[in-house]
Amino acid sequence: MKANDTVIVPKAMDVPKRLTFIRTTFISIIAEYNVKRAGIRIFEGNSRNISLERIYIEGVIQELLANSSIEGYFLGTKNTLAKHIGVKVTEITKWIDQKGDCEELEIENWDKMKTEQRESTLSAIAALNA
Repeated sequence: MKANDTVIVPKAMDVPKRLTFIRTTFISIIAEYNVKRAGIRIFEGNSRNISLERIYIEGVIQELLANSSIEGYFLGTKNTLAKHIGVKVTEITKWIDQKGDCEELEIENWDKMKTEQRESTLSAIAALNA
């Protein structure tokens, strides 16, 4: 992946300032790239490893999408991704966990992506169909 695929949030900021930084950064990305569709892979309700900060970040981004120039967006779990991509949730799980090859989607370097990158890529594909 390219070096510009990650937003680095300064750790020296307190949580409200980090959330403002994230919101401002995503506003800039939406404007610069003329983003029209988006998707957020939200945490699974039964997840044990979810951080409160992730929930805050998801909320800020949801609010941003709802009040931006985005024409369409979705929020969803693996079930929602599967529905928009047109596969079974078991396939999504395999792809995210890298136990499946994901050849159907013809994504380059799938096997070299980190879990978060695979989830983001699947969310982007699902957003095109949402």
